[in-house]
Amino acid sequence: MIYFIESQGLVKIGFSLKPDKRTSKIQSDSPFPCRLIGVMEGSVADETAVQAKFSHLHLRAEWFKIADDLLAFISENAVIPVKKKSGEEPSDPIGKYLFRNCMTDRALGIILGVSGAQVNRVRNGRSWPSKQLMLAIFEKTGITPNELIGFEEPMPENWKVAA
Repeated sequence: MIYFIESQGLVKIGFSLKPDKRTSKIQSDSPFPCRLIGVMEGSVADETAVQAKFSHLHLRAEWFKIADDLLAFISENAVIPVKKKSGEEPSDPIGKYLFRNCMTDRALGIILGVSGAQVNRVRNGRSWPSKQLMLAIFEKTGITPNELIGFEEPMPENWKVAA
């Protein structure tokens, strides 16, 4: 798997069969906090191709400067892995999606173009999603607006978004 680890404004692009263990090793060798920000399927050859794609950001070894194009690539092609917690699957539709796909609110936020906090507020009923966010959620996850807000009947055509 190809992994992306962020530290101090840099991203390490590497390959490992166990990215979580690799992250722990890098963290133990580093005086700065390191965070696994994404993994994607791929081989060593794919890793080399990704590194070549971002050669204009190359700093040293497998470390690259953070830039919008690199972050966009990560958000479009990688997922943020989370360890499944034992226990029951959440009852809310977004929670179910996250649980089944081993994702965090933040990971889904990256995919949707919003913050993880916004995803969490919508998930927990503390915020009403805009029409645009509902559409993005449907397009990216398959969760319908009716499922998202709990309507049993089809949504009225003139529904309004709470401010």
